[in-house]
Amino acid sequence: PKNPVLYAVAIRAWTAADQADPVTQMVERWAQVEPASEAPYREWGFAALARRDRQGARRAYKTGRERLGRPDALAGEVAQLATWEGDYPLAVSEWLAAIRAMPGYKSSAIGLLSQVPAAKRVTVLTELDRWGELITDQLGASLSARWNEPLAGFERLVRRLPAGPDGISPLQEFLE
Repeated sequence: PKNPVLYAVAIRAWTAADQADPVTQMVERWAQVEPASEAPYREWGFAALARRDRQGARRAYKTGRERLGRPDALAGEVAQLATWEGDYPLAVSEWLAAIRAMPGYKSSAIGLLSQVPAAKRVTVLTELDRWGELITDQLGASLSARWNEPLAGFERLVRRLPAGPDGISPLQEFLE
């Protein structure tokens, strides 16, 4: 009863069997064992997505946020879902929350947002500009470079680039 791996397997099995009540029970039991963990809700969302059930994944992430009492909980997962669904303002907001909590999410954000259809890229860049931070300039620069507009990306990056040694790392990232 205290092994998270068993709960994860049970959640996947019950989800694959299309049995919502046992899934919910397993999530609740796991959450009792690890009350501050996002893992039960993340696993529930992943299992739902494996069945192409985006609504179920959204419900899992929403439940996790409510139960954990943190509006930024599961931000990376919500960001992925929003990106897949084409809700780019929400995706940008959630990616930023995820990156602030765990900088490693930056590469995932760039990877997924770089796949935005050409007609929607302005929406993503406009939303990034709305935040007006170095991290959003870095994301916009990387995306612009991936969208074959490296000069526009460079111009975007240098707007708020810190002077001196603090500006070296963002420049190196952009060059990579």
